[in-house]
Amino acid sequence: MSKPIGWIGHIYYSERDYYGNCYWAFAIRRASDGASAYGRISGGESNILAAFRQLADEDGVAYDYATSAVKKREFKNMTADWPYAGCAPDDIAAFIRNKIGGQT
Repeated sequence: MSKPIGWIGHIYYSERDYYGNCYWAFAIRRASDGASAYGRISGGESNILAAFRQLADEDGVAYDYATSAVKKREFKNMTADWPYAGCAPDDIAAFIRNKIGGQT
């Protein structure tokens, strides 16, 4: 029996800059009540996915996500006032829990 989807996320990444760097951010919504959080991170997609997986496992639900590439300037403008959420998956998951509250 499959688990219901409890978290819906979106992962954003920038085009590479002159030095080859790519920047990452996410937005996530808890399906049960619509609570959401967003932030910029150090690291990459695997860090965000590990945090999403951790949240879903803790709540006993599944998660779904989409990924979007964003032009450098658009990414910078979109995330300019987004808070920094960390690097390690545990830090990112804790950031999300802190922003939207505990388990449901």
